[in-house]
Amino acid sequence: MSSEDSDEDDNENQDQGAPLPDLSDPDFAQFVQYLGCDEETLQQDDDFTQGTLLRIMQEAYIAPLPPNWAEFSDPEGRIYFYNYATEQSSWAHPTDRTYRELIQVQFVAIMIKMVLKFLIAMLFSKPFVEDKVDVQIMQN
Repeated sequence: MSSEDSDEDDNENQDQGAPLPDLSDPDFAQFVQYLGCDEETLQQDDDFTQGTLLRIMQEAYIAPLPPNWAEFSDPEGRIYFYNYATEQSSWAHPTDRTYRELIQVQFVAIMIKMVLKFLIAMLFSKPFVEDKVDVQIMQN
């Protein structure tokens, strides 16, 4: 499959499903906070954050229910989820935990990237100077 075919498939899938939400949607912005992220982080001018983290949030927002799960609302209008196989209910969407864990992994990746950028900047920002202590030890 060529890259063009893959891009066409992605566009086709987006056309068939709901459009991906963005941060201008107040419900999506609230959902982002519920999953443990903030709008400021998602709005960083960083391809990794914009591309990966935002996409995970969008996928979590539109995630379908797994098999055996159904969505209901109680008399007060609150949404809950019921699993017919286990006969258990939950206030949280059944995939929320998975997406939270994936988001945590992405936060770790973002932190590692920031640390690496810092270390590279430190290594190449000034010429290497031998530490006098190291030189003395080596001479002894």
